Amino acid sequence: MVFIKRIELEHFKSFGKKTVIPLQPGFTVISGPNGSGKSNILDGILFCLGLASSRGMRAERLPDLINNNHQENGGVLETVVSVVFSLDNFHDNPTESGELKVTRRLRVTKSGSYTSTFYLNDSPCTAGELQEQLLRLRIYPEGYNIVLQGDVTRIITMNSRERREIIDELAGVAEFDRKIEQTLVTLDVVKDKQETCRILQEELVQNSIRLKQDAEKAAKYQKLKTEIQEKKQWDLVVNWHYLQQEKHRLFQQIQSLNSQQKSLGKQLEQLQEKIVKLQENLSHLNYLIKALGEDEKIKITSQLATEKVRRENIWKNLETLTALREEYAAKIQEINANIVVNDGQIATLLDEIKILDTKTIPFLAAERNNIKIALQQKKIQANSLASNSQELLNKQRGLNQEIKELQDKLNPLLTQEALLKERCANLSQLLAESQQKLAFLGEEIKAKRQTVFSLETEEEKYRQQVQELTEKISQLEADLKLHQETLIRLEKEEREKQKLFYQLEATRQAQQEAQGTTASKIILNSNLSGVCGLVAQLGEVETKYQLALEIAAGSRLGYIVVEDDNVAALAIQLLKQQKAGRATFLPLNKINPPPVYVPQTVRNATGFIDLAINLVRFEPRYQPIFAYVFGNTLVFDSLESARNFLGKYRIVTLTGELLETSGAITGGSLPPRTTFPFGFSSPSPISSQLHSLSARLAEIETIRAHLTTILSQKRGEMSTLSLQLNKTRQDYHKQQLLLEHSKKEIQLLQAEVEKITTIYQENRHHLQQSQQQLENLAQAIPLLQNSLEDKIKTLKELEATFNSQQWQQLQQTISQLEAYLEEINSQMETAERRLITGKGELEKLLSQQQYFKGQIQEINQEMTSKNKKFTQLKQQETSVNETIKQLETRLAEIEAKLKEYKQQRDKTEEEIKETEDLKKQTELLLEKTRIKEEELRLRLEDINRQIGELPKEIPNTPGARQLFEEDIDKIQPEILAKKLEDIRGEISRLERKIAALEPVNMLAIEEYENNQRRLAELSEKMNTLATERRELLLRIENLKTLRLRAFREAFEAVNENFKKIFATLSEGDGYLQLEDENNPFNGGLNLVAHPKGKPVQKLNSMSGGEKSLTALSFIFALQQYRPSPFYAFDEVDMFLDGANVEKLAKMIKKQAEYAQFIVVSLRRPMIEAAERTIGVTQARGAHTQVLAVKL
Repeated sequence: MVFIKRIELEHFKSFGKKTVIPLQPGFTVISGPNGSGKSNILDGILFCLGLASSRGMRAERLPDLINNNHQENGGVLETVVSVVFSLDNFHDNPTESGELKVTRRLRVTKSGSYTSTFYLNDSPCTAGELQEQLLRLRIYPEGYNIVLQGDVTRIITMNSRERREIIDELAGVAEFDRKIEQTLVTLDVVKDKQETCRILQEELVQNSIRLKQDAEKAAKYQKLKTEIQEKKQWDLVVNWHYLQQEKHRLFQQIQSLNSQQKSLGKQLEQLQEKIVKLQENLSHLNYLIKALGEDEKIKITSQLATEKVRRENIWKNLETLTALREEYAAKIQEINANIVVNDGQIATLLDEIKILDTKTIPFLAAERNNIKIALQQKKIQANSLASNSQELLNKQRGLNQEIKELQDKLNPLLTQEALLKERCANLSQLLAESQQKLAFLGEEIKAKRQTVFSLETEEEKYRQQVQELTEKISQLEADLKLHQETLIRLEKEEREKQKLFYQLEATRQAQQEAQGTTASKIILNSNLSGVCGLVAQLGEVETKYQLALEIAAGSRLGYIVVEDDNVAALAIQLLKQQKAGRATFLPLNKINPPPVYVPQTVRNATGFIDLAINLVRFEPRYQPIFAYVFGNTLVFDSLESARNFLGKYRIVTLTGELLETSGAITGGSLPPRTTFPFGFSSPSPISSQLHSLSARLAEIETIRAHLTTILSQKRGEMSTLSLQLNKTRQDYHKQQLLLEHSKKEIQLLQAEVEKITTIYQENRHHLQQSQQQLENLAQAIPLLQNSLEDKIKTLKELEATFNSQQWQQLQQTISQLEAYLEEINSQMETAERRLITGKGELEKLLSQQQYFKGQIQEINQEMTSKNKKFTQLKQQETSVNETIKQLETRLAEIEAKLKEYKQQRDKTEEEIKETEDLKKQTELLLEKTRIKEEELRLRLEDINRQIGELPKEIPNTPGARQLFEEDIDKIQPEILAKKLEDIRGEISRLERKIAALEPVNMLAIEEYENNQRRLAELSEKMNTLATERRELLLRIENLKTLRLRAFREAFEAVNENFKKIFATLSEGDGYLQLEDENNPFNGGLNLVAHPKGKPVQKLNSMSGGEKSLTALSFIFALQQYRPSPFYAFDEVDMFLDGANVEKLAKMIKKQAEYAQFIVVSLRRPMIEAAERTIGVTQARGAHTQVLAVKL
């Protein structure tokens, strides 16, 4: 843990030459007589670490911290303080060890100037660098690492707001306020830019209007001149043809129009009835669509999409399991094929072994015995023949015996040699096969490991994707939570502000009704000449007399002063016209106030101040007005002094009581002021508050709309990322399954390799043993064979001495029998070797069968597990399919009904629209027929007149004839009339336009385009600024939300700590109480305690000891919220009794298990509870010395 290892003080305050104070972890008490300098040790820590100002270290200025008895050459004073920290097992870096030495050097020159320098490990550093290191060690400038004598008192005496600001510091509220202030500065800049852009936009819009008009004039000017000339020629041709044709059909049209008007009237009645019926049907369809509920469709669609995604996941898992099952089935099939082959080989070997063991070997053994018997008999005969020569016989017998002995020795060795050779061959074959299998398995394992590597790479990729998506979703969730909290807070604020707005609006309306301000405002804002203002606006009073004079004047303060009665009459007429209510006017030329004087009986009365009118400052010409308002009202200082004159004079007191001449007294608690205050000339505070609230409500609405948009976007992003995360997780899970399967395969292959390797090692050991035995036999057999050959040769030479035919025949027979016996022995050895070899092969095949069956068992177990999972997935698939089917069926039913109802509704709406259009057309047609009939009658008369005035010949104008697609003589008169009217109207209109356009600015078009481009750029910039302003407003609100969240987290943590610590120290209960729970920053913080056996009290109501104990509990709670490696207390127990000191000491001792505590104390319980005590005294030469360290 980190702790202060030692403190080095040189010429600091009461210390002289360099003093080193060693410290250890745990609980240390510094004690000594008053004034000995024990508190200076803690001041030295504060000074060295830069945690307090000079006043915090009981000095007016930094040079006062230097011991005045010390002075270097040149009159320079200097003090050096070092604090050495032990960094063993530092929590940020457990491997870090060693020390951190912090030094501060203060030098004061002879002139009085001084320099202060910090050092880290004897290297100079800035105060900022030092603070970074201290923060790394969890030592905070605003924390409570060192609690001095005045800190406990300061917490007791500070007001509740200052106490709340301690929590602010812990929560980092100042940092949030700084960010909010920076954002507000930026917001002001944006507002200024918006205002600049708005002014420029208004200017550009005005220019655009002007330039657009000029540009249009320039474009139209030339075109109009050409059109006028052409249309004048058309007028002559069309008019002549029109007059000739129009006369023949006007009468018939008039008759037709009369019939048409009657028919159209009936059609309108029928269409109206149809529209009413269709609208009733439409209302019914809308009710059905709403009743059916599109919300249910959305809900079912969402459930259906979720179930389909789930089914896709099940299908993917089923595909994986199916592939695994097929792979397992192929493996089982391959192993079974190998088992079948081995079974055949085992059956063959068993038959062969059975034949050898039951038939061949017994038969050869019996045959060998028979031959031996026959051979023995022949040898007996031969011996009888050789009985004549006993010496020869003895030699023969001896040789035969030796040959037999040699054969008995040699035959087992030969048999053993043959068996060993066979075994070596078999073992070599097995070793070769094992090497082949190991090589094959090695390649398989290598390939599988490559697959595992690829799968691990893919798995890592998916894992990273899952992690990235999870982090993105977490960030989105945090943003959503922050925005939602901000939105909830804004909605709450909006409700509160709206409630306050409505209350203020009601109050203002009530005041207006009481004061008649509606009428007054209209008169004052009408710019009517001769209106001087309200009575309240024309006078001023001192604050101490304001209440009395306003009550004395009453509603007359709202009367309107005018120059004369003519102005009053005009004003009354204006109120009548606008129906704005009533008002009282005081014309200066007609007002007749009563005489004003001070009665002699009250001039020297106790409590009398003056006449009311004398306490008002106003222009002299308004003397009659204020005399009318106040009359002879007297002002007294209190009700007691005024009662002596009750019923004699009209009196008002400074506290607001009003005494009338009738004897009536008005007084009591003061209601809200409904009259105009003196000096009233601007909007009331209520109006200002309403304006401020209205602006804030508009701002909240803007932020809410922006927040709603952001939340919608964030939720969309969240939905997209969640789907992507689910898909990635599925792929990740699939990769994990494949990887797990591949690893299991590698484990199986490695187990098989280990098994084969073990067998290989055993076989190789057996082979080495057999080869060693063969080498030994290879040395022994040739010696025995040579000796046997010598003996046989000697025997043959001996037997050659016999020349008789019988002897020769016997010897030939014996030789044949011996050769046959040797052949039988050879066959016997071959059969026995084959029996041993067959048993070895059988054992090998049976081992393989066991291995194959083990593999099948393992695969079957895996298959059982996969089949179980497959069955579960199929069941899930069936369940999901059934759910999807139900949802699709329900959705189809809803969609079918909705579609049917909507089609009917759309059809009905279309029919209503068509019917209404038809009705409008019919009404329009009816009106036209009526107008046209009248026009035709007048036109017929005019036509007859005009025909006589026109020339008889038709003018030849090809341009006019090209206006029509057919011959102009065949065109109906209506068309010709309309065309003629259009042409003449167009000519007149064009002539007026030509006259209006001159003069024309031909450069206006280019100027207009440039102006429009600048206006578009400015609009884009204003949109950008508006977006930036919304973002800044949202940032401010989010920072406020984060600030409130940080404060509440810190407050709740400190409150919990305070409850536990106070319960320990006082055996009672206590808690922290905010004055304003809804908005903590508007109020303060109270410490509420319930000491054992006493009622609940606030800090101000406690005794001195209880206050100290409560304040210490608060300090401990703060320390636990932000723990540090060391704490130093300076006589914090001085106001506590012995029992409470003992409790405090126990708590510090318990806390010292986690941090270093250095306590300056004179109290015995504290010293006894400490692990070690440092004694401090004032030594000779007025220097503080550490006398002893008691461990």
